[in-house]
Amino acid sequence: MGIVVAAALSGCASLPPQQSYNRDATPPIKTIVVLPAQPYQVDVLMMNHPGASIGGLVGGIVVATDMANKRGKLQAAFASAQFDPGVYFKQSLTQRMGERG
Repeated sequence: MGIVVAAALSGCASLPPQQSYNRDATPPIKTIVVLPAQPYQVDVLMMNHPGASIGGLVGGIVVATDMANKRGKLQAAFASAQFDPGVYFKQSLTQRMGERG
């Protein structure tokens, strides 16, 4: 049974073969399409929060409270600066693509 599971899992462990872009073999690229971005919420996440070392319910409450405070500060900073990451990314991408023709 273990051999069957190992064989089944080993089939997923390899990457597909990599192929480099061959400029001579492909026609020139004239247009590109940028897919619309999904709406998202900017968040704060600390992977190894010191409060988690307390453990249990108390540690969870400490971490959740601290992360809520940091999330609030980040969103307040974005609001005061009138910064929208989605709009910034779109404007930056459009500008850079325009610079490159």
